[in-house]
Amino acid sequence: MSSIPGKAGFANSSHYVAAKHGIISLSQSAALEYAKEGIRINVICPGFIETPLLTNAGISENSDLQKYIVGLHPMDRPGKSEEVADGSIFLASYDSSFMTGSTLEIDSGYLSQ
Repeated sequence: MSSIPGKAGFANSSHYVAAKHGIISLSQSAALEYAKEGIRINVICPGFIETPLLTNAGISENSDLQKYIVGLHPMDRPGKSEEVADGSIFLASYDSSFMTGSTLEIDSGYLSQ
């Protein structure tokens, strides 16, 4: 698991961004190392997801901050944990059997902007 800041910068979060970029690069290298053994390694990069993390960060209680976060997403809403789980199920299924070293962005088009 990485996140959208693993593919793009995010102000005032350089340590988090660096860690998430590192996860992607490490996964790509591992995917190359293990591909011939039939081991696939992919990364999910979710956008902001409705979880206790948003609540604990005060985002859910601050209407201005919540409006800002929602506005970052072209679908005008944060994601749901079930949507990220669906991506995980896809990556674990035969339907993704030719994928390795890839990132799956579940982000409402955030990274397309």
